[in-house]
Amino acid sequence: MDENEIQNAKLMRAFAVSVDDADVAMTTEEAAVTLPKTPSAAATDGGCRGWMVVAGSFVVSMLIYGVAFTYGIIVPSLVDHFDCGRSLVGGIGSLMIGLTWIAGAFVTSSR
Repeated sequence: MDENEIQNAKLMRAFAVSVDDADVAMTTEEAAVTLPKTPSAAATDGGCRGWMVVAGSFVVSMLIYGVAFTYGIIVPSLVDHFDCGRSLVGGIGSLMIGLTWIAGAFVTSSR
């Protein structure tokens, strides 16, 4: 038996309970197993910089989706300013929303 199997056997005996559930097979002193000490890892959440990335992502998403989903409000102004039809201005809005969703497919793909 290697070291891991011996350690697993000790743990199994430590938690073994008798048939009538009245007593534990080993005392807690016998069951104490010393595990190797590993250095604790530093927090991997990113700290303040991580929260700044979250806040920046929120602001950018709010601006992009705000413009995309309220595009219909500015269509009359764009039609008057560029002196073109509503279908052309509406097509540009559709292209904007479509490119947003298509870009998401490429950004989130794993390969």
